[in-house]
Amino acid sequence: MSSNVQRRDLPTDVSQGARQTIVTNVRQILRGYSAYEIAVQNGFTGSEEEWLASLVSSGLPDSIVLDGGDAAGLSKN
Repeated sequence: MSSNVQRRDLPTDVSQGARQTIVTNVRQILRGYSAYEIAVQNGFTGSEEEWLASLVSSGLPDSIVLDGGDAAGLSKN
């Protein structure tokens, strides 16, 4: 944690449930968002498993065999 972050006690009239919610929210803010959470914030509507599956490329070969020639014919696109 950054040295400029200070602990502050919550007012005594805050319920235990509210305290836990606040602590959980602060921890999530401090840890940052996961890539999946960012995808959801940007419109992705599927589950985390569906998001992971969407990262897998389709239509590209698993490997490229080089024959010792130069790369002059390869496209940068």
